[in-house]
Amino acid sequence: MAVIALTLLPCVIFAHALWPGRVLSPADILMTFPPWASLAPGLLAANPLQSDVAFMFDPWLIYAGRAVASGHFPLWNPYAFAGAPFFANPQTALLFPLTWLAYVLPATLAITLIMVLKLSVAGVGVYAFLRLLAVRPLISAVGAVSFMLNGALVMWLGWAVGSAMAMLPWPFAASEWLRQRSSRRAVAALALAVAVSIFAGYPQITAVALLVTGAWALVRAPATRRPWSFLGAWASGAVIGGALAAVQILPFLEYLGESAVYAYRAQWMPVMAAPPRSALALLMPGYFGSATGRDYWGYFNPNEIAATVGVVPWVALPAAIVGAWRGPGTRFFLGLALVAAVLCYDTPGVTGWLGALPPFSFVITFRMVVFFAFALSVLAALGLEALATASPEVGRRMERAVRWSVVALAALTCVLVVQDYPIFVRGGLVYATAAQYVLFLVLLAVATLAALAPAGSRAAWLLLAAQVAVLAPTAATENPAIASSLFYPEPPAITHLRARSDPHERVVLGAGKNLGVLYGLREVAGYDGLTPHRVEHLAGPRRESWLLASGSIDVTVDAASPVFDLLAIRRVIVSRGTAALPAHVVADYDGRDARIVTNSRALPRAFLVARARCANDQDALRLIRDAEVDLRHEVVLSGCLTPPPGVAELGVAHVAFTVDEAERVRLTTESDGPAWLVLSDTWFPGWQARVDGVPQPVGRADYAFRAVALGAGRHDVEMTYAPRSVRDGLMITLVASGVVGALLVPRRRAGAAALTVLALAASVLAAAPPAVAATLPEAPLNVGVPSTLHEGRDAAVTFEASDSPRGGVPFDVYVIRIPSRQPVLRYLSSTGMWTLEPTPWQRHRSVATPTSQIASWREDGPAGFITLLVVFVRPGASPGDRNEWLFRPVIGRVSVRPAAAAGRGVFAGVLGLVTLATCALVLQVRVRRPEKG
Repeated sequence: MAVIALTLLPCVIFAHALWPGRVLSPADILMTFPPWASLAPGLLAANPLQSDVAFMFDPWLIYAGRAVASGHFPLWNPYAFAGAPFFANPQTALLFPLTWLAYVLPATLAITLIMVLKLSVAGVGVYAFLRLLAVRPLISAVGAVSFMLNGALVMWLGWAVGSAMAMLPWPFAASEWLRQRSSRRAVAALALAVAVSIFAGYPQITAVALLVTGAWALVRAPATRRPWSFLGAWASGAVIGGALAAVQILPFLEYLGESAVYAYRAQWMPVMAAPPRSALALLMPGYFGSATGRDYWGYFNPNEIAATVGVVPWVALPAAIVGAWRGPGTRFFLGLALVAAVLCYDTPGVTGWLGALPPFSFVITFRMVVFFAFALSVLAALGLEALATASPEVGRRMERAVRWSVVALAALTCVLVVQDYPIFVRGGLVYATAAQYVLFLVLLAVATLAALAPAGSRAAWLLLAAQVAVLAPTAATENPAIASSLFYPEPPAITHLRARSDPHERVVLGAGKNLGVLYGLREVAGYDGLTPHRVEHLAGPRRESWLLASGSIDVTVDAASPVFDLLAIRRVIVSRGTAALPAHVVADYDGRDARIVTNSRALPRAFLVARARCANDQDALRLIRDAEVDLRHEVVLSGCLTPPPGVAELGVAHVAFTVDEAERVRLTTESDGPAWLVLSDTWFPGWQARVDGVPQPVGRADYAFRAVALGAGRHDVEMTYAPRSVRDGLMITLVASGVVGALLVPRRRAGAAALTVLALAASVLAAAPPAVAATLPEAPLNVGVPSTLHEGRDAAVTFEASDSPRGGVPFDVYVIRIPSRQPVLRYLSSTGMWTLEPTPWQRHRSVATPTSQIASWREDGPAGFITLLVVFVRPGASPGDRNEWLFRPVIGRVSVRPAAAAGRGVFAGVLGLVTLATCALVLQVRVRRPEKG
């Protein structure tokens, strides 16, 4: 019954989204951008922070569903980045079981159910794990609800990372079942849990989860009759699970080799921890405001600091430490909670060091907060179980620990809330915050007295109700349910594009990048979290990639450039305030919703050239950018020494598409001399060509695209995408599936097959991520960034010369301010003024002569939190171009404290009295616990 209830609880919470005509999606964000804005003038998006879901994850699900319905599995996405791998990107999660709903159900229903069932998966997983730890059912349900509705999971519900978070408890449950049963079926269960976790689509979280699960297995092994046998079985299950997922892992590693995001992050990945004060969001989910309320004033954004697990874990934690210290899991999960907390909340001297260690260095450290939530949820159940089963003496000690810990927590929270009073005054949040704090105290007191109530009473139900009351509203309100009419409608401008555009040419959709996949419109812009690096370099030379380098690619190359023509961009949606365009770019549509222009000079996507030259990547990019090659008549080839001889000019050069599908392109060509067929689709490993049925190599052309050599005359050319990484991965997955099947069937020998799959899996595990350029060196300056600023006072970043051997290299220094409330970067000038234009604080800096300098300014606020970033770039280069960075940036998480505000004493007095009353209630009210023994 508990499993059924946990499965249905999210359906109740999201009942408003399950009604006909509704969908759980933030697609209403489109209505704030042209041309969609004309369909719902003045509409404000319910949650503008979920743009990734609106522009990436939901469109991917729709595309995958359509592809499978049409009879093919989508390996390639031809509608973004001039073509890019689709299945190889793990965030598409095409093999994750919940994604399969998109293959058989209407898109609106599938997307809604996928999000709802992620919570069910998380809750049932925790419940199963706690029951295996011998925690009684109702208490296990309290722990399950704590995790399934935790702030991190509900905020990231629409992302692939939400799927990985939901799967976190399952390897733990499978590992504990294996320890207790030591059966082949338990090994198979562990393998399936590992594989499905990988298929969930966020490998960074999954890698850490599997590492932590392995640590759990090591900790639990001594309590097993045959520890080494258990560890061997666990390792076999984990490896078989990796082999099951080989079909996803190998293509993913292949895409990493072509990924701009991976290259940038391998060079420098910031440790993205939040200021410790952000932990107040653990206790009061809306303390810092919200994206839906448009009143957020906390650090970075609400998603990154959301981690609340309700009030019960804070009540039960002291009981777990005092009464279950030697019990199964208490010390392990307390250690996990401490490590996760240090990674998520900036601890001087520790967070930076720990966050730089693998595997944490590959994770956006904010996201480690889900491990904190998981650990607290398990500890809550262990603490409540200890309270229910302890002897009278231990029970009294636990009761004292619980009461005084709650009093200390209430007092500390009161002090921190009072300190923020000036911020509440300015934002008109005084009464809302006071009400939220009082509600927190009430629920804390209720949870305390319920936790200390006698075992067997109905108080445990009160704990469960308190958790749902605290956590469910955030889940229900932060994930918008919109009318189906707002779910990717087609505005007139898009209809015009679809009617007028040749299906083989490309368009620019402006803010609607990535949405071409829904309307059958090919784009060069795109967003997928990995980004083909050559397309980025060619089409987005002015792309700014700051902290995480995972943003979208816009076409920033000049419309007058031959590169723009090479990209086969024929039509562009432009804003009405666009500056004068080149003469060859003419108006095509001027409607109420948008303005569309046509590039009459655009090259076709496929064309013939007579000449070719060879060049390395660096030279090829320079030749193309500087227009030193006539791209209409000559192709620049990579990876060759001497191209075949050509002719000066082609008198006849015809190309026509006969098939233009995602993974298969067929063309007919005709020329009166030897020629190169150039297809301005992204070159990628796995593309193969046949000319008149004969295999022919696919060259990398014009830095990022494809070319095939042809002789004179008429030819049929077919290009297909059939990557070896998918074939090899599929073979390993099929063998591993056979092993799992044998393990699940009684009295079948799977030993030989297991050895086979272990050998195959070893090749998967040995496949390391591709090599990238060396990490950025340390800056030749010691930079001091303050952790706290005060409104109305002077502030400074200090620079002191270091002993770096690269100290003589000149560079520009930028001091950049990244606010939390509005993502508008500001740059500190040498005069101490913050500007919107990229302005270096110091130009052509050299530290050959050791000196100390200060970048100072007057801090005008607003109060809250900011990030200060110090970047060192080549003289004259853009600070947002990571290719121009010379040294590792320096990042600082800064709290801007407010100036005093009138009325603080009254506010403090009222909150203090309420806190004292709560503490007195917690300390004085006694509940009778039955004597034992």
